[in-house]
Amino acid sequence: MFETFLQIDGKHHLKQFSDLYVPYKARIKENGNVIFFNFVLAKEIGLIPENCNELSEELKQIILSTFALQVINEYDLENKIAIPEDKIKKGEYFATRYLQMQHRDQLGRTSGDGRSLWFGEYNGYDFVGRGTGGTKLSVGTQLYNEHLKTGDLEHYYSSGLAYLGESVHTLFTSEILNGLNISTERTLAIILFNNDETILVKAGKNLLRPAHFFAPLRQKNKKLLSQLFSYFMAKTGAKNLDECFFKIKSDLIYYASLYEAYYMFVWMDFDGDNMLLDGGALDLSTFFRMGALYNDYRIDDIVRWSTNIVEQKDKAALILQNFEQALDFLKNDKQKPLSHYKNSSHQKDFYLKYEEKLRERYFEIMGFSTDHFLWLKEAEKENTLLLFKMIRELEVIKDGKGYFHDLKGVNTQPLLSRDKILINLVFNRSEKDFSLSALFVFNNLETNNGEQITKQIKSFMALWTYLQTQIITYFDWSFTAAENLILSSIHPYKSTGNSDQALKKYFTELARSDAEKFNIELNLFIKSQIMPQQNHLEHCPEIQEIILSHRGHA
Repeated sequence: MFETFLQIDGKHHLKQFSDLYVPYKARIKENGNVIFFNFVLAKEIGLIPENCNELSEELKQIILSTFALQVINEYDLENKIAIPEDKIKKGEYFATRYLQMQHRDQLGRTSGDGRSLWFGEYNGYDFVGRGTGGTKLSVGTQLYNEHLKTGDLEHYYSSGLAYLGESVHTLFTSEILNGLNISTERTLAIILFNNDETILVKAGKNLLRPAHFFAPLRQKNKKLLSQLFSYFMAKTGAKNLDECFFKIKSDLIYYASLYEAYYMFVWMDFDGDNMLLDGGALDLSTFFRMGALYNDYRIDDIVRWSTNIVEQKDKAALILQNFEQALDFLKNDKQKPLSHYKNSSHQKDFYLKYEEKLRERYFEIMGFSTDHFLWLKEAEKENTLLLFKMIRELEVIKDGKGYFHDLKGVNTQPLLSRDKILINLVFNRSEKDFSLSALFVFNNLETNNGEQITKQIKSFMALWTYLQTQIITYFDWSFTAAENLILSSIHPYKSTGNSDQALKKYFTELARSDAEKFNIELNLFIKSQIMPQQNHLEHCPEIQEIILSHRGHA
């Protein structure tokens, strides 16, 4: 019944490119328990029949046989670790090489999948496991210049393991993003072992990163770079290198503007490591949806600081710059320095189109459709730019108390909530007075500039009302329609970075104690984020309390 799983055995089209990967044999990792299986995704892929809706013992065993694997790494071979022959899988799996800025090498020769194995492919989908053991491409192996044992917790970034909390967070984040039509890795399964160790099974139609291309680019490996672009064309239908570049550029504009407009911290950087090739979100343990414009938030990753939300566009532009260099290199024999493309026409065009797309997204959030925005930018150009400027100025006002430690890094506290300002528009548009503190991110925040801020908000409300009046005059539109558009993007169950951390803890404890309840409540939580019009969490008071108590947080 589940013979399709047998085809996921290490074979993959990427294995044509020998410079891209390190081959590994793998052993069966015992005592695993399948605590989550994505039936919807498995049916989309064609792994299971449409009438399969139960995690039977047969299905559990084929999942464990296919994905509950641990790499037989260099440490095992050097130390001649005894592994029973019947526990070694017949297939040969692999870890891919890609550029990572935290590696000293900076060329992608020693970096890549440090704790992941590519299991293979089926029906156009890639399958990758996180937590399958340490490889020679891990940060730790390079820092300490030795091959390390899987499970080594004494060396930085070296264990090769993944744990229940991060796997649960990746699961609900990936499914929410997918439900919102945002490109991301999908979670097919979570396998739980002793000590909260997990293997997270990821699936996607193309799990390559920009970083996979930038490694051969840095190494001036024209052969591998050309092979990867040929693979990209086969995957996307692009007919030539120029079409590849156009698609990459369009995708970067689309997703980078979406991340900034909706306060999504993705940690874009020049190496193109933490994102999919189409700009989608990847490595979701550091993905956060902020509750306000926390534009100073950065993660402290010990060896470096991350980018912040508003810098992500600049990193997207730098990624595009790398691709421009790559395509030029393939078309010509000599590789020009990256700085040669800093002020290229493509860079200028990227920023122009990015700002345009960002404004369009903001106007949608403020209750204007795409058609309305396109009309306004011609008929009311100055006022359109002014309204965008006004909301941006309100978003970045701080409480004046400076930096504080938050989540995994540092942050500053925004004073005003964009959501609350827009809700005030919906319910108090005709009122002359309103409570300024009701628009604060948190009720206990204070400001010495209340009079000036109130004046700014009233000016914003007046201009918004004027532009909506113009739209109503020329379109089949109403204030009620605009208000409904605003409310569709604002709802009481929108989780944020801090609530996600609390939810991660809640679901982790639930997964340990009651797998059935874990799956039921997790599914309801995901639905609540995708379809807010329905009260999916009516019978989940703990989840409601967690989300509501963290609203507005980073």
